[in-house]
Amino acid sequence: MSLILGHYGLLITLITSLLCFIFYKSDITHKYGGYISFVLFTLTFILYAYSSISCDPSYLSLSNSISSQMPYIYRVGSIWSNHEGSIMLWSYIIQLYAFYLKVSVNIPEFQRTIVLRWIYLILFFFLFYTYFSSNPFLSIYTGQLIDKELNPVLQDPVLIIHPPIIYFGYLGSTLIYSYTLSYLYFNDDKILIELRFIAKYCLSILTLGIVLGSWWAYHELGWGGWWFWDPVENISLLPWFCYVMILHNKPSNDRSIKPRWLLLASFFSFLFSCYGTFFVRSGLIVSVHSFTQGSSRVVVMLLSIILFFMLFSHYYIKDKRKNQSQMIPTVYASNLIILMSLILIFMGTVLPPVYMYMYEKEISIGSVFFDNLANIITLPLLLFILLSLTEIKKEFIKIICHFLVSIIIINFYISRFSLEIGILNQVILITSISIITIHGMHIINRRVNYKRDLAHLSIVLIVIGASLSSQLECEFILSLYPGEKLVFNDMNLFFRDLNTLDTYRFKANYADLLINFKETSAITFPERRFYLQNSNIISKSVILSGLTSDIYLLLGEGNYSDGWYVRILLKPFISFIWLGSLLLAISLLMTNSRKVTSTYNEIHNIKR
Repeated sequence: MSLILGHYGLLITLITSLLCFIFYKSDITHKYGGYISFVLFTLTFILYAYSSISCDPSYLSLSNSISSQMPYIYRVGSIWSNHEGSIMLWSYIIQLYAFYLKVSVNIPEFQRTIVLRWIYLILFFFLFYTYFSSNPFLSIYTGQLIDKELNPVLQDPVLIIHPPIIYFGYLGSTLIYSYTLSYLYFNDDKILIELRFIAKYCLSILTLGIVLGSWWAYHELGWGGWWFWDPVENISLLPWFCYVMILHNKPSNDRSIKPRWLLLASFFSFLFSCYGTFFVRSGLIVSVHSFTQGSSRVVVMLLSIILFFMLFSHYYIKDKRKNQSQMIPTVYASNLIILMSLILIFMGTVLPPVYMYMYEKEISIGSVFFDNLANIITLPLLLFILLSLTEIKKEFIKIICHFLVSIIIINFYISRFSLEIGILNQVILITSISIITIHGMHIINRRVNYKRDLAHLSIVLIVIGASLSSQLECEFILSLYPGEKLVFNDMNLFFRDLNTLDTYRFKANYADLLINFKETSAITFPERRFYLQNSNIISKSVILSGLTSDIYLLLGEGNYSDGWYVRILLKPFISFIWLGSLLLAISLLMTNSRKVTSTYNEIHNIKR
């Protein structure tokens, strides 16, 4: 019965979204169509969620990811752990954004109608794809539940919220795309203010989603890294960079000038978001993020992306205004660097699978390429941050003083701890500390743009964390026996005992390790688990986190004859990555924390 209800709920929502697009001027459709679509889709999604949590054996889409032995919290994650459920969640979030716009008072009614029309067109195409190609309400007759537990690596509370959050960050671009088309249609600068307002929200949410995925990889995958340059990780950076470009390109007060950079960044943020979900489902990549291994299901999605591209191109070319030519030099230069980064990341990610598909030969563009790219673009971007937020003529002496102080601090730190840091990374750190000191004073003095300074300061913290954690990382691979003690690199390690743990879901060996390192003293229990349901073997690391350093411990294979594999990583300043990312998300929301009424007044008082 639930399958039939869900099936028809999805179908009626599909039809309703099409009617809202076609008959957008109709009073009945305009007043009630959006509410009907929202209520129906919400009930349909709740029905599917309930079926996942209750382990309904009749759902084909859930047959490989649910188990009656799994805790309820992980059954929630099963809703979007499969291809069908994830694409329905994707469509439902578009529906939520449409409903938000429906009840919002930020824009005039006649403009809201046009923006909603484009959103319902996008919703229709994704619902069409969901219903006809990836229907989550297809049945399978088994008579009873065949337990197939979710991959143990995915059974993590953080990973339950990671996909919805990153989808919200991606799909805010549907609003941005719809606002862009409406701006080209009306030529009204009031729309661009709301567009940039939404872009701040999207950048904040997407940042939070990306860092949650990175934090999960660091804690759960057992290799000690936080960014693997996985194809889907790379794709997530493309809309992120586009959102950054939107925020750094303000429209001109002259209505006869077309804000080219702003419009193109707005469009490509949506295009890259759609491309990301297409890429995951194309079967072209092998990744922890990929869902399917066949390309036949993505034809509709690819055609939809082409349609959205043609739609934007039509309105963009139709707009005959001259392009904006006068820009702040630092903003223009940063635009070029971000654009170059976008192209290189895109090409480096797409070329290997496309080449493999076309020529059946493998080529590899590995992490070394992307690491070098990150090093190359980081320094000029930091310099532009420094120059854009200071008045060179008035504060030239101050900048030089900050640079000199930063050089002294870095050199003292390097000589004091006998560190080996490359020249480029030293310059990056010197620039970063200069930015921190200058912007720190701005924030303390609560200058007009102190919230903007806070956002840029968070970027610098991320850069420092990424640079120092990779440059100063220390790794120790040991073979230890229970009862053995070791002293090395100012660290005391005592392998006190090896114990076993049996549960209804897994069996585990866990080490009892006493560790003393500088001010840190702790007893840890890294595990190596064997999951009974799917015969997976997973190492569960233990991380002792501090503000300036993390100690990462992992237990591997072993026996009483040859000893047990123990891996220890020292990760200096990696916490700066998490703190900086969280600070960036919060600072962006702070700049958006104005009331709706003030937003409305700003829109109507814009200088023309």
